[in-house]
Amino acid sequence: MSGTGDMIDDRLLMKELKNVGVFKLGNFTLQSGQNTPIYIDLRLLFTSPKVLRLTTDYMCALIAAKNLKYDYIVGVPYAALPFSTIIADRLEKPMLLRRKEVKSYGTKKIIEGNYEAGKRALIIEDVVTSGGSILETVFSLRSEGLICNEAVCVLDREQGGPEYLQTDGITLYSVLGMNKILDFLIDVGTITTKKKEDILYQLTLPPPLTAKKIQYSDDWSLASRKGSTSNSLNKRLLEIMNKKKTCLCLAIDITKSEEIIQIIEKTGGYVCAVKLHADVIEDFSDAFVQKLTSMANDLDFIVFEDRKLADTGYTTKLQLTKGPFKIASWAQVVSVHAFSGQSVLNILRKVCCVLF
Repeated sequence: MSGTGDMIDDRLLMKELKNVGVFKLGNFTLQSGQNTPIYIDLRLLFTSPKVLRLTTDYMCALIAAKNLKYDYIVGVPYAALPFSTIIADRLEKPMLLRRKEVKSYGTKKIIEGNYEAGKRALIIEDVVTSGGSILETVFSLRSEGLICNEAVCVLDREQGGPEYLQTDGITLYSVLGMNKILDFLIDVGTITTKKKEDILYQLTLPPPLTAKKIQYSDDWSLASRKGSTSNSLNKRLLEIMNKKKTCLCLAIDITKSEEIIQIIEKTGGYVCAVKLHADVIEDFSDAFVQKLTSMANDLDFIVFEDRKLADTGYTTKLQLTKGPFKIASWAQVVSVHAFSGQSVLNILRKVCCVLF
């Protein structure tokens, strides 16, 4: 969403931005890896206080026009911080600082400033392409209990950012859009209509595929993940994995119960789960179930029955609780096809709540 043209003449802003040299034509590479024939360098405003103040005037006018509700102002690190600082001062609202990385000293906070969970934070950004940087900031704030549903930027490059952000419940408001800037550059004789068409076409091209090294953080350790889930089975599995330092699930496709028991006796201490196919065990019995359950408790692993249930909800319930296997009485995990839809999920919830 964009526009302050009905409140203030945005051509004045674009003229000042052009005079500072913000609009750059050529061949550039964005942070996403995408090549672009136009680059909007709003960092140049840091050395032009007059135009920086003018730009934040437009942003404040947009915030007022949209009647946005917020308790804190938060700039996306780090290019948007000058904008957010001035806006917070103009609107007399407290500003929070979100760090890109946690300090290894001092308070070691990723969000700096005094705040209360449950209050609203308004995100400020300079230029939006994909919206990824806004999302990173939003996720950090939401993890601290703050509500983040709206963001304001100077420029939307109109490359899918607003739509992408909307999938996470974030509405983006922009002062300027790429089409409006290109039309302005046509009016002042900087580019031709054909050049605008070429630029817009290039902006639709996907970024080149590149292999990125995945970096894992201590924040994603098994111990920390256990604390982030409310599901008791997930907690139990993460606890086992962390305690035994294993993520192995042992698949045993053997037809004799005694052989299965022997294998588990040798390997159960090294795995977090044992996967079976009860319907291929020729001598399946209550005694086998008792032994299996006892070993699962002693050796600390989860039993996974790979039954691949695929019937109606009522039949699935019978397969879980009746017949020779009574799967739900001994297996913590069972595989289910999604063919039958919601009815199967409803039955699974009811059966699990009763038995566990």
